[in-house]
Amino acid sequence: MWHYLSELESKYFDIGVIGGGPAGSTTALCLARAGRKVAIYEAEGFDHPRYGETLPPEINPLLRRLELWDGFLSTNPLESPGIVSVWGGDSPHEQDFVRNVHGCGWHVDRARFDEMLWRRAGAEGVALFPGTRVRPRELPCDFVVHASGRNPADAEDVLVAIVVRLLHSNGRSMDLRTCIEAVPNGWWYCAPLPGAESIAMFFTDRETYGQGIVLGEQLELAASIRARIGDAKIADSRVVHVISGIGRNIKGDNWIAVGDCAASHDPLSGFGVFQAISGGESAASAIRNGTIPQYVSAVRENFANYRRQRGQFYAAEQRWPEAGFWQRRRMP
Repeated sequence: MWHYLSELESKYFDIGVIGGGPAGSTTALCLARAGRKVAIYEAEGFDHPRYGETLPPEINPLLRRLELWDGFLSTNPLESPGIVSVWGGDSPHEQDFVRNVHGCGWHVDRARFDEMLWRRAGAEGVALFPGTRVRPRELPCDFVVHASGRNPADAEDVLVAIVVRLLHSNGRSMDLRTCIEAVPNGWWYCAPLPGAESIAMFFTDRETYGQGIVLGEQLELAASIRARIGDAKIADSRVVHVISGIGRNIKGDNWIAVGDCAASHDPLSGFGVFQAISGGESAASAIRNGTIPQYVSAVRENFANYRRQRGQFYAAEQRWPEAGFWQRRRMP
């Protein structure tokens, strides 16, 4: 059942956080540990699909530093030993995490992972308001943290993802690495999940999607992804829009944006959850120490670096120079 804040018992807080994803929960947790009276208002809950299932090795020291490691392990994550990418050529390129100083990466159930962070914040004194839609100006608090996700108004690019959840009859895929493969009309991502499932996503843009996409045809062009899927059965499918961009405004007189509300990255970067959690930690520090302008500068600098890297990565794929998707990705 959905609630609006006005329908709930009012209680005053130092800080109200709108959004209970990784960015919002981490911000709230860090502020509560610093003695602030904090509440999180989460509209959606954790009983629906959430995406961004693969975490890079860099997440390991971050979770340990925030004392979240044991909680993380309780979600039964699946080790990810590396990435295989077919990009810029027909031969697979392998990135092995064995050589990574931080250890392995991970595949997670995102809804379970997000709920773990949310509940940990609650266990450390944050007031939790699930299923609650809020009007920022009416929040009973002195300061607001906006962490409700990607903002369409700030979009620089929009990808369309056709998401397929797969069920393997003989247990999960034997290859636990993440697989990425470019095709003429976009690119594929595939990864195993905890349990006997995998997830596959085909990313294209709105222009290409509007011309008509037959997923089976796109799969025929992706030999590595097709081998990963094998004879798995489709358990669920949906289409989602994935926005990337940076906020026109990241702060105000009594508010700050964090996570995708501040800057959202192309999923190709693979660092969405890491950026959300590290951004939440940084935002909480900025609020405590009065260094919000420095936080905003860091967000903008980080996004500028990401934009350059994104451009370089897409530009590395030159096999289909006439394909509209790749032409548009190479635009500055």
